[in-house]
Amino acid sequence: MTEAGSYYVIVDYGTCVLNSYSNIINVQVLPSLSPVITSQGNATTICPGNSITLTSSVQNTAYTYTWHKDNVPVAGVNNPVYAATSGGVYHVKVSNGPCSFESNAIVIDETDFNLDTDPDTQTVIMPGESLTITAITDAQNPVYKWYRNDILITGATQATYNATQQGTYKVTVTQPSPCNITKEKNVTLAYPSAFNISIQPEGSYTACSAASVTLAMNQFNAITPSGAVSLMGNTYGYSYQWFKDNVAVPSATTPQITLNTPQLNGTYVLKVTLPDFGVVSSNAFTVNIPVGAVTITGGTSICQNTSTVLSSSVTGAGFTYQWYRNNTLITGANNPTFGASTAGTYHVIITSGTCTAQSNSLVLTVPVITINSTNPDVDVILPGQVKAITVT
Repeated sequence: MTEAGSYYVIVDYGTCVLNSYSNIINVQVLPSLSPVITSQGNATTICPGNSITLTSSVQNTAYTYTWHKDNVPVAGVNNPVYAATSGGVYHVKVSNGPCSFESNAIVIDETDFNLDTDPDTQTVIMPGESLTITAITDAQNPVYKWYRNDILITGATQATYNATQQGTYKVTVTQPSPCNITKEKNVTLAYPSAFNISIQPEGSYTACSAASVTLAMNQFNAITPSGAVSLMGNTYGYSYQWFKDNVAVPSATTPQITLNTPQLNGTYVLKVTLPDFGVVSSNAFTVNIPVGAVTITGGTSICQNTSTVLSSSVTGAGFTYQWYRNNTLITGANNPTFGASTAGTYHVIITSGTCTAQSNSLVLTVPVITINSTNPDVDVILPGQVKAITVT
């Protein structure tokens, strides 16, 4: 049926047509609809936070309106006018009773943009390191500003920034047109939680045996949440200083130090100064270079009631001395020289660190004068007489 009217059917039984009429149905033909939607001012772009009014050309309170965004019905809207607040493809379905009619589609572009950074959110920066942070965006004609700990960094207006300190860095990106939009992203750069520095001798080393030793840094690790990171051979401008017995060694400002005399015996530590962080110390290592051969010299005989000076061939700071006579310690004899006034056998023991060296032995004597005579113990001499007395 294509026309409106009242319809019924008659069943023909020949001459018997009594009660052969059906019920009557009234048929109404609804009008065809061709809805067209338009946007306010024919706009096709929308700025974040704004809206665009979409209007159907077919407006009748008796009709039902179902708006769609990206082919998904928008809940709760039954109106010939709809305020779109985000980008997408829009159309409306107008229903009149059982008949539905779909409009044309309008594409609304949202002029938003994306912003990300590399590295993302948080990463580790080493003291003295220059780490590049890059803003990644699809904004049109972007304008950049960089901040550290919420303080504007003067002159930082590019998509990249070279950070040299820990802190929270923020980049803001502004897209001036067609919508003035500003977004921001934070990146936290943190120093390692700790540093481990280790020193040890290069090559083989035996205390009180090796004539020299070179101490060198063999491990320099930064401790980070993801594990240890080696800083050996870094170029971050760190400064080094060796200490001996807690006193800075003059001019010892490299990661290694060579020691070749017993006067340098002691406990060594390497301290590394990290820019914008502080000082980190290594383990302690005690060096003991042997004293070497010791010779004492001096007189070998003295007269009674006199003394002679015995001297050690090894002298200088860093040594301790102990003199002995006949293998018995001489109390208070702790200098590189000793004034001996008693006959005996002398030696000295010199100590440097844990190393000791004993000198040669020197025998000191006190000569005894013996007088021999062949003359009688008692003799008589006459006046004017001369007698010779002979002694040997």
